[in-house]
Amino acid sequence: MNVWSRRRWVPALLAAASGFVPLKAAQGQTRVVPQIGLYVPATSFGAVTADGVDGAVELGKKESTRAYGLGLEWGGGGFLGLRTNLAYATSSDVPISGVGCTVCSSRSTMLAATAGLVVRPLRLLFIEPYLIGGMGLKRYDFSRADFGEILVDDRNVRAWHLGVGGELDLGPLSGVVEISDYISDRDSQVPGHRLHDFIVSVGIGIGG
Repeated sequence: MNVWSRRRWVPALLAAASGFVPLKAAQGQTRVVPQIGLYVPATSFGAVTADGVDGAVELGKKESTRAYGLGLEWGGGGFLGLRTNLAYATSSDVPISGVGCTVCSSRSTMLAATAGLVVRPLRLLFIEPYLIGGMGLKRYDFSRADFGEILVDDRNVRAWHLGVGGELDLGPLSGVVEISDYISDRDSQVPGHRLHDFIVSVGIGIGG
C-alpha cells in the first residue's frame, strides 16, 4: 500500500481520540506552540538504492542541525488534549559509502507531520510535565550528491511520535521544553530498520 494512502489514518486518529477527551478539556481554548531547537538523528539510513549505481550504497547518520516546530493544541488545560504537530530539520550532510570515493555525501532535510494525544498527569508547583503519543508521516528530501549525477531517492514513511516535555506558567504565555522522537522504518516496504530522529526544543505556548 502506498504510504500516502495512510494519511487518512491521521484524521481517523483525531476523530477516535476526541471521544476520550474529558468535556472540560475539549472545551478548552485552542493554542499555538511555536518551537525552535536541535535535530539529533540517532541512527543511520543503512543500505539504499541510488539512481546511476549498480547495487546498494550505504547512507550514514545525518548530521545534527537546526530544527523548527509548530504545534496546534486543543484542550490544553485538562488532563488529556489533542495536538497536531509539524517538525522540520534543516539541511545537513549525510555520509555515503560504496560508490568508489573515500569521502562522499549528500544533504537531506526531514519533515514530520503528526497528530496525537498530550497527557498531563500532574502539576509540580509552576511546572507541568506532559507526555506525547501520536503518529503521522515523515519525509526525507535528499539533494544531489556532490560526486556527480548520482541521486538518492526522496522517501515518505509512516512515523510514530513519542515525546516528553514540561511547561512553565508565565501568565498569559507558557514556556515549553520538549524532547521528541520521530520513529519510522527506514523504508515502508522493508520493515525492521528503525530510524530515530530526536528533536530537543524550546517554545512558547500562546493561548489556551
